[in-house]
Amino acid sequence: DTDTDIDTDTDTDSDTDSDTDGDMDGGTDAGVDAGTESDAGVIIDEEEWITIPAGSFWMGTPDGSCPSDYPGGAVCESEPTHDDNEELHYVALTHAFAMLRTEVTQAWFTALMGLNASDFGPSGYEPDCGEDCPVESVSWYDAVAFANQLSETAGLPPCYTISAVSCTDFTGVIDYMTCMNDVHGGIDEANVIISGGGTPYECAGFRLPTESEWEYAIRAGSLTPIYPSEGNDGDLVDLFELPADPNLVQIAWFGGNSGDTTHPVASKDANAWGIYDMSGNVS
Repeated sequence: DTDTDIDTDTDTDSDTDSDTDGDMDGGTDAGVDAGTESDAGVIIDEEEWITIPAGSFWMGTPDGSCPSDYPGGAVCESEPTHDDNEELHYVALTHAFAMLRTEVTQAWFTALMGLNASDFGPSGYEPDCGEDCPVESVSWYDAVAFANQLSETAGLPPCYTISAVSCTDFTGVIDYMTCMNDVHGGIDEANVIISGGGTPYECAGFRLPTESEWEYAIRAGSLTPIYPSEGNDGDLVDLFELPADPNLVQIAWFGGNSGDTTHPVASKDANAWGIYDMSGNVS
């Protein structure tokens, strides 16, 4: 049998890579007020958020030898994309949380933060994908700053205390928002802690999901290599062959079908909980 881990992650999701991922799916235990509007006209729409229930799941991927209480038993096939850091273990999430249905768009990030450093944006070196495409080329620090600004917009306390800030152009600043313009180019480094010194779950505002929350949300109750959708059983058939895997094509933009560009959010199938682009585009 396997031990059950209670999710106590204090680190926010490390998938928010500086060069690709702009998902920044904010979690909040407080919910979202429909139609909340800031002075900048940024609206937080309750209908754009999904409440993810508390629950338990198998985190990681099979390596060919599974715990005896894993569904299907100890004999299981190794997933094609299994990595050594994906050991199967059972995780219990004790808190429900809210997650954005889509990746954060360039339009929303720009309106709230005053900066769009996306490679596939209007000032990037790649063709402009458009304002409905996901923001990318943001740092993890830019992501937590976005979450803080979203909290302030909604009248909620920020989840993060951000100090010792250095902008991308190496300018040291006190207010992290000073970095958010074309001159300074965003946040390169900073000290970030949970406000009040507590856990992420004690914060009423917006935050990034923990690693466990992220995988729980993408799986949406599934055990398959990718999340299933209509006509897609969640199995990977021809991941490394062309044409691209037909199941993966239904849910994701990736190297086999993207044309080396990002695409508008929510243009592929959502998972069972109604969340889009969890396996591709810039995630």
